[in-house]
Parts: sequence; C-alpha cells; structure tokens
Amino acid sequence: MGLDGGTLAGVQRAIASGRIVREKDGSVDFEKANAAWLENTAPTINSRTARHRAAQPNASEEAARRPVVNQAAVKTSSAFQQSRSLKEGFLAQLTELEYRRKAGELVALSDVEKEWSSVMSTIRNRMLLLPAKLAPKLAALTEPGECHQVIDAEIRSALAQLAEEAAGDLAA
Repeated sequence: MGLDGGTLAGVQRAIASGRIVREKDGSVDFEKANAAWLENTAPTINSRTARHRAAQPNASEEAARRPVVNQAAVKTSSAFQQSRSLKEGFLAQLTELEYRRKAGELVALSDVEKEWSSVMSTIRNRMLLLPAKLAPKLAALTEPGECHQVIDAEIRSALAQLAEEAAGDLAA
C-alpha cells in the first residue's frame, strides 16, 4: 500500500525534503505520511497516479464527450409532436364527420334551419285559418260544450293533416 499518487522515489524525496516526517524509531506512520503527502505534494505529470488520472476522463470531460442535447430543441420537438398530435386528432374528427354526412347520419345545420322554418310556417298558417273556418259554425251554437267539441275536432283535424304531410315528406 503506497501513498496516494506517490512513487518510491517520490516518497524518498519527500522524506529527504521534510515533507514527510519519520517517527523517532525511523519508521513512517502511514496515516500521517499520507496526510502530509496530500497536503505538501502537488501532483505532477511525472507521478504514476497523475499520469493515470490524466488518462482517465473526469466528469466534465466525460460530459463534454457526450452528444450535446439542445434542450430548447427537445422542448420544440415536444411542442411539435403535441401540435402534430392535435392536428391528427382534428383530421380524424373531420374524416369521421364527412363519413357520417355521406352515410346520411348528419345534415347541414342550414338545411335543418330551413326545413324547421318551413314546418313552423305551415303550422302557423293552419292555426291562423281556424278562426275563419270555425266562426260560422260557432255562431250557430249556444252551448259551451258544443263549442268545445267543434274547436277540438278542427284542431285535431289540422294536426292530423300536418302529420300526414310530414310522413309523406319523410317517405319521399
């Protein structure tokens, strides 16, 4: 077991120069000598350990050899992937809507609004005709029950005609 970074000749020079102190009996206390060696000796390129350490990459050199990863590019790439994923999701939804429209499951909102407006207009016109149609009949009646029956029958007749027309439109 030797001193950290030291050769036999180097240790002998350290003893001769007083950087490492011998015990009174002439021996060298390893722990004290190692501490003195580390404290008083600068590593040189000639020492075996220094050459070994120079051959081994340190952490910063190791990091320098690793491929450089541009974190901004990674974030951009991630944002790009996220954007592309959103785009693909929307395109899938549009494709599904187009398929459902061609399959007859979906219709354009403007077509629905136009048809609904036509239906409401027809119902309104039929209801507005009732007073003119019912006035002569109701004028001859004196009982409220009879008036109710006549009004009820005309409303039901108008609704039945609307239903028949709607069923005919659906069949066409």
